[in-house]
Amino acid sequence: MSVYQETCIAVVPKLPPFAQRASISLGDLSTEQFILVEREIWPSWYDDIISKCHDAGFSPVIRQGVKEIQTVIGLVASGLGISIVPRSTSNFHMRDVRYVNIEQEAPRVEMSLAWRTDEDSILVKKFLDTATQLIECGKHSNG
Repeated sequence: MSVYQETCIAVVPKLPPFAQRASISLGDLSTEQFILVEREIWPSWYDDIISKCHDAGFSPVIRQGVKEIQTVIGLVASGLGISIVPRSTSNFHMRDVRYVNIEQEAPRVEMSLAWRTDEDSILVKKFLDTATQLIECGKHSNG
């Protein structure tokens, strides 16, 4: 069950050439080194980033793979590369990085719920009921 979808943005050091721009295209990042959350951590997101870069005409050079988004931000802040992160990440560490919108078709992340269909626990049922209500509430408040 899909719970949430979000567009990604670029995170760059607060240095030229991207730090003063309001938006960039993925092609603008073709010569940059990327810091990405490893594919084993979030395969669909990783694959979408790679796919969108290929669609933009390049294969990203991945300088460092990491386990957590916070580590991505720290490495970008230190100048080791750039990254593509969920928009909500822009609430993290803003002193030494800048979050920049991606023009055209930006990568997306999706959060989903999964459970065993043979599970008959009342706790699982209540959790799913609550999640379904929250999803419906979110659809109505965003639409």
